[in-house]
Amino acid sequence: MNPKRMFTRAVFALLAAAGLTAPSTAADMAGLVPRDVVLYVGWSTATGEPCPLLRMARAVVHAPLVAKGMGGDAAVAQQALDLMELCARHDGAAVLLSPEADEGPTLNKLGLVIAAGADANRLEEALRTLAQSVTRSPEPPGSVTVDGVTFHQLVLPNGQKLLWSVHREHLVAAADESAARPLLARLNGQGETLGDHPEISTARSRVQPANSGGSLTVFGHFAPLLSWLSKLDAPDEGEDVSPQQVIAALGLDAFKSFYLHFDHADYGQRLSLYVHVEGTQGLARLYKQKPLADDDLRVVPKDAFWATVGNLDLADLWQEALRVIERIKPDAVPVVQAGVATAAQFLGFSLTDDLLPALGDTWAVYDAPAHGGLLITGIVAVAEVRNAEAVQGMLARLVELLTPLAATKEITLQEKELKSGPHVVHYVLIGGYPVPVAPAWGFVNNRWIFGLNPQSVAVAMKQADPRTRGESLLDQPDFKAARALLPKELTSVGYADARSSYRTWYALKHLAQTAVASLSAGTAQAYDLGAVPTLPEEIGSVRNSVWGYGVDEHGVLCRGVGSSGVGLLLGGDPTGLAGVALTTSILLPSLSRARELAKRAVCAANLRGIGQGCQIYADDHEDACPAELAELVKAGMASPKMFVCPSSGTTETEVTALLQGRPGQLSYTYIAKQNIRSDPRNVLVYEDLSNHDGEGGNVLFVDAHVEFLKPPRYQQVIRDTYQRLQREAEMPPEFRE
Repeated sequence: MNPKRMFTRAVFALLAAAGLTAPSTAADMAGLVPRDVVLYVGWSTATGEPCPLLRMARAVVHAPLVAKGMGGDAAVAQQALDLMELCARHDGAAVLLSPEADEGPTLNKLGLVIAAGADANRLEEALRTLAQSVTRSPEPPGSVTVDGVTFHQLVLPNGQKLLWSVHREHLVAAADESAARPLLARLNGQGETLGDHPEISTARSRVQPANSGGSLTVFGHFAPLLSWLSKLDAPDEGEDVSPQQVIAALGLDAFKSFYLHFDHADYGQRLSLYVHVEGTQGLARLYKQKPLADDDLRVVPKDAFWATVGNLDLADLWQEALRVIERIKPDAVPVVQAGVATAAQFLGFSLTDDLLPALGDTWAVYDAPAHGGLLITGIVAVAEVRNAEAVQGMLARLVELLTPLAATKEITLQEKELKSGPHVVHYVLIGGYPVPVAPAWGFVNNRWIFGLNPQSVAVAMKQADPRTRGESLLDQPDFKAARALLPKELTSVGYADARSSYRTWYALKHLAQTAVASLSAGTAQAYDLGAVPTLPEEIGSVRNSVWGYGVDEHGVLCRGVGSSGVGLLLGGDPTGLAGVALTTSILLPSLSRARELAKRAVCAANLRGIGQGCQIYADDHEDACPAELAELVKAGMASPKMFVCPSSGTTETEVTALLQGRPGQLSYTYIAKQNIRSDPRNVLVYEDLSNHDGEGGNVLFVDAHVEFLKPPRYQQVIRDTYQRLQREAEMPPEFRE
């Protein structure tokens, strides 16, 4: 592989891996970078552990079959992944600094700061080793001094540089000296920080990030990019449209900044996107619509697989499109209008003067079990209409026009009706071929329902009719719980049954995990399939996905909450703005939760192993459990690895030292002086609640079974154990009433 390409990919992968870690503390990395940036990516890690995807990648590249196929590149890939894992354990920020006044955005302004602490020198050395491997050079990278700090320097054949060094326990990397200099200045306390910028302050006031649980943030300024675009070359001869005209016509100069933020809420993972924009012209017209009413959501049944409901006034949007065209190229407006008029002569009605005014501005699209569809065939659209009779006439005219055209291909179109209670469903059979759909529609009050088969439309019409509808999305418990976390007045809202889709996602994920475990079996980086939680263990904590956006005079706030990226993938809204934000969160939430569940499973497996060791020990010691857990290790009945909780930060080396009698604390607490004939309700070993963010803890009972208990139950069973043993005086203070 091309060394330049491999190293570039490795650096970007390093940034991505660092950003894919689960969040923890509310560290503000914006305080470590300069104020003037085009783009900022900051992350705050939680567990100090890499994401499951990174662990799988490491297992794959260390597998003999893959390593053999990659040849010399295998070692480079392994070093890159090791570096990524080390990088991912710490908070960090990557920035694209603002360009000089006479230049546009350039990759020479890229910079990276990682708050590595005691690991800073390890990171620096790992990056140096990787650089040597990529360049296939036996010589170490060169060096350069920037403001008194010595940087390693790698120069690629095309002249592109990469500089890195350690300064004040931070790893600092930059594309060249001009990017390194402001990063060093900030670490030295000089100049304003990005956190001081009013744009990011405004965004945070709208998003209100969580103060704990960690975060991943992407912040960007539109102004530097637009300024650069506006300075592009003048139009060629014969052209009369400048970049400035296009920017002004589309209203892009009203867009100030965006703030994308991932964190955790009580309901589950949360993704927020705030776009600061002033004005309602151009593209801003897409999302500045009126808020939804509860009645708009009642057309969606309670058990919907997924749904999206939003307001979008197409008639107003068409007028805005004409205004934009007129501002960019006035003489194009008559051409567009002439085209619309020609279409009207053919159709017998005008799309812009007849159809759009007959439609309302509220749209809903969803699928539900009662529709009986397969894949997309159960999807229905529900649109508000101002003139149902006019819409029906235009649909009938469309069928009339298409019938002779279809006949030329020996296709017949037959419009039919289906009566379902008080409702009439119109549908079209496409005869002559085995077409599996029959476009259908009907009207209920001021709603037009359209689907791909008459049965789906009949069910949807029943739900849309206030006289016959059942429970709606407003009655769905998860939707009600999550809606409180969304903007108060929603212009668009969506929902997905993540628990249902997660079963498919789990199956696909498990196939990949099993394949990786098989591929890497017997290697130093073998993937531990036994640590993968079962579907019941995972799905119990999966929350259905809810998203939406609201607007005010300052811009738009999009927010999505829930556990499943698959649910977010199904979502969207008429403007596409929320869709961009929510699609970004497809991977992050699911990986974060999966990692925590995997760690719980590892802890449970550890305690089960300790319990089995105690049972074997007791068989040889008249039913007595060991006086201390170190005896299990000495007797070969347990390994030091069993005493490491992956969430505690304790290493196997530290545990080994502790088991040898050196001072310290294990990940797990042992209630000694028991035997296997003791009350089976007694706790033998338990882990600290802080290991899993206070959500609960794994507990090993005397009979060797393990349970993950929520805090109240967890405290009660441990308290009861000390009381039954009549050893209340030994009970830790946190368990005393």
